[in-house]
Amino acid sequence: MVESSEYPKIRQWIFEACQANGVPSLAQEIRIELNNRLTDTFGMAKYRDTKLTIATKIWALANEQQKKQMIMHEACHHVVFLKYRGARAHGKEWRWAMERVGLRANRCHDVDIRPLRKQQKRKRFIFNCPCQQYIIGINLATKMFNGQKRICTKCKKELTYFGKVDYSGTIQPT
Repeated sequence: MVESSEYPKIRQWIFEACQANGVPSLAQEIRIELNNRLTDTFGMAKYRDTKLTIATKIWALANEQQKKQMIMHEACHHVVFLKYRGARAHGKEWRWAMERVGLRANRCHDVDIRPLRKQQKRKRFIFNCPCQQYIIGINLATKMFNGQKRICTKCKKELTYFGKVDYSGTIQPT
């Protein structure tokens, strides 16, 4: 979450980006919007509404330099929109604006967002033959439940259903 104590610093970064690009008055017009649903995009510049959107979940994972980079990145989008309407989002004008504030003109953030990723919960099924066990994914298992036959590569016997693997990895025989 963005703490209220961070707002003056955010405002200062917006001002610095606008001032370095010759439009200090723009900083007062940019409104800050918080979004707790975004988990990939760190920030967004909404030109028509003069808003700078911050992804609060990513903000909580970012260090000070990453936060500053994102705020100035988005502020530079607003600068470019004001000065060069019709310019490409990450085109040369935006890169120039980023150079003027002394930051890398990176399109993407480098915050590690793996903690925000939901663990994929894949269904797995166990099929046996006389010589070994096979753990099979949902797609192939569905085909086998619908009558498709599979043969063991070693003993050449037909595979038979044994049970499933739950989300914790525990085998549940049926």
